[in-house]
Amino acid sequence: MSEAESAVGNTTEEGLKEPTSDSGKQNENVEGLSKRARKRLAKRQLWLDTKAERRQAEKAKKREKIARLKEENKISGTYAEFRKRVKKEEKVKCGVKVAFDMSLGHLMSQRDAGKTVKQVLRSYSHNRRLDHPLHLYMTGLMGQCETEMGRHNGYQNWDFAGISSSPLTEVFEGMDKKKIVYLTSESENVLGETLDSECVYIIGGIVDHNSQKGLCHRLSQDMGISHARFPIDENIDMKTRKVLTIDHVFSVLAAVASQGKTWKEALLEILPRRKGAMDKEEVEENIDTNIFNTVK
Repeated sequence: MSEAESAVGNTTEEGLKEPTSDSGKQNENVEGLSKRARKRLAKRQLWLDTKAERRQAEKAKKREKIARLKEENKISGTYAEFRKRVKKEEKVKCGVKVAFDMSLGHLMSQRDAGKTVKQVLRSYSHNRRLDHPLHLYMTGLMGQCETEMGRHNGYQNWDFAGISSSPLTEVFEGMDKKKIVYLTSESENVLGETLDSECVYIIGGIVDHNSQKGLCHRLSQDMGISHARFPIDENIDMKTRKVLTIDHVFSVLAAVASQGKTWKEALLEILPRRKGAMDKEEVEENIDTNIFNTVK
């Protein structure tokens, strides 16, 4: 047998090539996977195959951005120098404090813990772009969530007001427990028109697909701290349940605290379309109009 033949597998008398032992094992491994696992494997392979193309697209996008900034006279010198100046610019923070409770990793799969960390990082990135950022904390960072966060090098040096493995009650020890407010849709307490700079608002760091319903509400009661919900029912008519992702919760808080928007404006702007959010007053007006026309 030639070296070329041995490299691609044995050749039968009919001219068909038999797979080598390694490829045979690979086929057996793939055949043993579920349909969902095979799809995930194919998706991963596609991501690897298109890595070079995506990198070229990213570079092209960056070049377009630099050209636009130079055209608008917003950049001088190199882009690296521009980024350093932006990074060094000190922004005046608003007084509102937000903490991500990262102690819930043991209640999630590794995949959901990864999603949780990504949503927290999206919140962090959003906060950095604000003219008046909020004070951010991470508490209870340990276990699975700490492992996932560790994939992002240098996060310990990011602009958080505090990152700790200790539970939030220890991090904010000495603070009036009434001022520690855990956000949960199950709460009967509704946040006021403005956020209190003396409070710290807690966002539960969990992606649970509704498997841990009422968890944050129970945790707040067990810890003896306050709890509250967004005034969704009072302002918005929604077709789906009122549980929001971590980054959506933060974006709504930031819009109200940093950008001075009303709850209604923030909710209508930030909630995804799939939630079917509509102005409650407009919905009620349409209902009244339809009833009037029917009676008439």
